[in-house]
Amino acid sequence: MDHGSGEAAGPGSATATAGDPARVLLLGLLRRGTGRSAVLLLTVLTGTACALLLPAALARAVDAALTGGSTSHLVPFLLLLLVGTAADALAQFADPWATTHATADLSRRLITRIIGLGTRATARFQPGDLVTRLVAGTAEAALAPAAVIHTGAELLCSTGALIALALIDPWSAAALLLGAPLGAAAVRRFLRQVAHGATAYLTAQAALAERLVEALGGLRTIRAGGLRDAEAARVLTPLPELNRAGRAIWQSQRQVQWRTSLLAPALQVAVLAVAGQGAAAGRITPGEVLAVLAYSTTALGLLSAAQSLLALARARAGAARTAEVLAVPAPAPGTRPLPPGPGELLLDAVTVRRGGRTVLDRLTLRVPAGATVALVGRSGSGKSTVAALAGGLTEPDEGRVTLDGIPLPEARPADLRRAVGYAFARPVLLGTTIADAVAYTDPVDRGPGGPGRQASAETFVDRLPTDPHSPHLGRPGAAGPDVSGSSASGPDPDAPVPGSIRRALQQPPAEALIDRTPLGPAGPRLDRRRARPGTDDQDSNGPSTGKRSTNEPHVNAPAPDATVPAPVPDPVRWALRQASAEAFVDRLPAGPHTPLADAPLSGGERQRLGLARAIAHGGRLTVLDDATSSLDTATEAEVTRALADALRGRTRLLVAHRATAAAGADLVAWLDAGRVRALAPHRELWSDPAYRALFAPPPPQPAPTVEAPAPAAAHPVDAP
Repeated sequence: MDHGSGEAAGPGSATATAGDPARVLLLGLLRRGTGRSAVLLLTVLTGTACALLLPAALARAVDAALTGGSTSHLVPFLLLLLVGTAADALAQFADPWATTHATADLSRRLITRIIGLGTRATARFQPGDLVTRLVAGTAEAALAPAAVIHTGAELLCSTGALIALALIDPWSAAALLLGAPLGAAAVRRFLRQVAHGATAYLTAQAALAERLVEALGGLRTIRAGGLRDAEAARVLTPLPELNRAGRAIWQSQRQVQWRTSLLAPALQVAVLAVAGQGAAAGRITPGEVLAVLAYSTTALGLLSAAQSLLALARARAGAARTAEVLAVPAPAPGTRPLPPGPGELLLDAVTVRRGGRTVLDRLTLRVPAGATVALVGRSGSGKSTVAALAGGLTEPDEGRVTLDGIPLPEARPADLRRAVGYAFARPVLLGTTIADAVAYTDPVDRGPGGPGRQASAETFVDRLPTDPHSPHLGRPGAAGPDVSGSSASGPDPDAPVPGSIRRALQQPPAEALIDRTPLGPAGPRLDRRRARPGTDDQDSNGPSTGKRSTNEPHVNAPAPDATVPAPVPDPVRWALRQASAEAFVDRLPAGPHTPLADAPLSGGERQRLGLARAIAHGGRLTVLDDATSSLDTATEAEVTRALADALRGRTRLLVAHRATAAAGADLVAWLDAGRVRALAPHRELWSDPAYRALFAPPPPQPAPTVEAPAPAAAHPVDAP
């Protein structure tokens, strides 16, 4: 079981340390930041050593001055003062350096775990709670390395000062120890109160964030209902608890401060009185009296170390909340390579339970390779759950899901993600620009140099319907001459590709191919927006003459101005066209280069970009989870026709709510009560009234009956 690199144990661990995930996490932070913590520790220890030696050096210098001795005793004092000041100055820089790096490291681990858990994380923790754990909890926990070092140094300094005081005058040390139990009790109570207050503060902060995230997601509903003030009051409901927790921390700090501020001077007066009596009796020298005063102040410094103790308590509270997420078990990633295959999907007796309810009950469904299967059923029948299972976004509680015979949990994550593409009803567009969003899940376009820079010819060929054996060249799904030289029966898609051909496809990378074109990556041949018929620059809608344009710049022509945006990669442009998104994208201020933040998109436009992302992604299986629900009927028909061509050769699993979508599928899986009620073509199921009822509009609500007034009594009319 994965517990976040072994640094956050879950409940039920056998050892004592594993039973306290917060402590394990704090110790892990110290280990992971050994270098930075060592620098901080070195500077703090140097300052501590100087602080312990300085009073003794001062005593010798004062005694030498009073007895008329050499002034050379002043040199060690000045040297210690200089080194101690430098060490304290360096510690001021090393402290935030260690803390910020610890925050970054812990935040990276937490966000990686949250994303790795996927729906498991949001099922157990609310999004707002996760945000506060990531933003506030990690920052609090990251205080631990510096807080531990400072608290340990203060304890060491106080202990060393007490020992030095005992060596100079045991009676003065005894006087100081009289108040130690009172000081220790005050500090212990402070730590207990602050730890409780810090936990309550972070919990209330998380509740506030949860409500705020909910409100931001429902702004239209709030505005439509005129609920601004009511919703603001609901969001701020945890504010009193947040106030109480903050005041409790402040109150605890105030109490320990005034108690120690009274205790410390009283003990110093007692120590000074004993030391003065010793000087009068000749037991200690005047210089040693100054050393006794300095050492007593240093020894009492632990009582005023409230700031370090407060940071330690806050770090423990933050670590407890962070460790709670890291302790959630994540499934171990698969290690089996996913071999080439046609894309046959099998859900074998899968059962899924959510919130105590059985969503899928021993469901079995086989999706043939290259076929389109539509999932239909009433709300709650498990359609989206099946869609999530198909690509390994979630795992069944029982049963198994395989792709081309390989169980999804056993497949390597990178192979699985390349093999399966998704389009969702409410796609979240990630990236900087529109083009980035479309290419976001495309492994070809995720290289450090931008889209296409790390892609070899092998990647593009593997996107073709039958991999390297495809008889059609050009864009996926485009018709073209048969250049395979095969018989009419077609090539064997399962035949192995000769190693020499595979190696040739792997070299050279796309970057080198692009750089050989006129003007390199900025060449006009890569940007087909302004293509004209009869040139090499036209798109797939018209035939190419195969002739080189006479206006084409020479290959050695100088590159254009670097401020011109790089052309959109052809697979992205093609995907936009197939998803009927090219037209509205080109109307944006910068076309595909328009930043997402500056692109006003409707729900249907977002869905089309989500479909373009799935098309550009490639893979052998494409899952469309209600991906056209926001499109009007005409646009949906247009997109459906384009998808049939763009996704030709891929296995498709789609969640359908319209009869037209179900009719376009090869098979329809009718889900009912978590099982497959029927699996057949749409035309065969249409004869069943219960099946037709799935697509029927809801019956109109009867209008409220209003009792008509009784007609007025008729009065006879006299004949003329």
